[in-house]
Amino acid sequence: MNKSGVVKKKLETGSRINIWKQDPTVRELGVRTTFVHNKVYAGPSDSQIAIKGFAPILPDINGDFLFPPPEQRVVEDLYNLPKISEGEQRFDAAHTYAVVRKVLTMYQRVLGRELKWVWNSESEVEPLSIYPHASVGRSAFYDRSLRSLNFQYFYVLGKQPVFTCRSMDVVSHETGHAIFDSLKPYWNVLEDGRGLSLALAALQESLSDLTSIFFILSQLDLVEYIIAQTKANLRYEDNILATWGEELGAIPGYGAVRNAVNNLKLSEAGTEIHRISQVFTGAVYDMLSEILNAEREPDIRDDAEALYQVSQYMLHVLVQSVLLSPDRKASFADVANEMIKITEGTGRSGHAEIIRNNFIVRDILTDTGVASPFDDFSEIFPDLRGCCGTLNGAAVSK
Repeated sequence: MNKSGVVKKKLETGSRINIWKQDPTVRELGVRTTFVHNKVYAGPSDSQIAIKGFAPILPDINGDFLFPPPEQRVVEDLYNLPKISEGEQRFDAAHTYAVVRKVLTMYQRVLGRELKWVWNSESEVEPLSIYPHASVGRSAFYDRSLRSLNFQYFYVLGKQPVFTCRSMDVVSHETGHAIFDSLKPYWNVLEDGRGLSLALAALQESLSDLTSIFFILSQLDLVEYIIAQTKANLRYEDNILATWGEELGAIPGYGAVRNAVNNLKLSEAGTEIHRISQVFTGAVYDMLSEILNAEREPDIRDDAEALYQVSQYMLHVLVQSVLLSPDRKASFADVANEMIKITEGTGRSGHAEIIRNNFIVRDILTDTGVASPFDDFSEIFPDLRGCCGTLNGAAVSK
């Protein structure tokens, strides 16, 4: 009871957690408090995901994880590296948990059910393990065999240490790999011992990049920020929605940034996995932009509301299209045609036409709706070294 005689109740449902809105280099966004509605235990953990690699991080009396962000510091000597503090461990554990949880919740809302990890069964309910400080290195990856997400960190002289777990884009991207592995487990299976096909590798990379895009668009404050940043023109090239991995791309020679605002076509993309993936990502991004333009009614509703609703609609279309695509040897064209069918089936012929035209422009489909001759990577098995850590190590032989 306080001085006014009002009984103050302890907050018991869900947890408030501080997270980076984007990553430490996007300074105008910084840190915000987000709310996770489910019960969160020490770790942080719940029935589906669990932070590992540290002593369990404990919540406060209200069940919250409201830790201050780590101080930014420059690496001055590569032979005397700064020690990772307990404060950094606490914040990174809570931030990484919250982003993985919210991405998982986003997809479960679309699916209308709880998602089971690929190794789960009626008797096997082991959660996904998440290692925010997995090891020193310049990658992050999902590993089915280890049932984990692993985020590395590295040091560059004259720069602040880079922890991949602090990037909302990287964490949501790797979570996307784990989720789509559960939805389409044979997309990660080596084909006849020859490896993972270029078609499936590029498709998985694109779907994981799109996970980052749709996750940003599920956060209402970021939707408002994007509308203001772009003046409701998503094709504005320099915006946080389109660019992926800002912090990593700021490191000379790292080259991790990808941009969904691009004009790449399959006929000119070559055979590098990430470059090919950007063709599909760019096509879906342009659909978002064009459908938003068609749905805008700024005198009736706020542009941020329109963008949020369009993104939710497009996420549903994309997920259902993936579910309806072949369980093995899927291609961009397979998912593209399912997206067209779904929108036509819901009476949104205008949206279907926008989707069709964008896939034709990108050389994914022909004018007749069949797969473009350029969308034929099913028999190409690239060397995966040097690309996404997930594609390097997560594919399985059966």
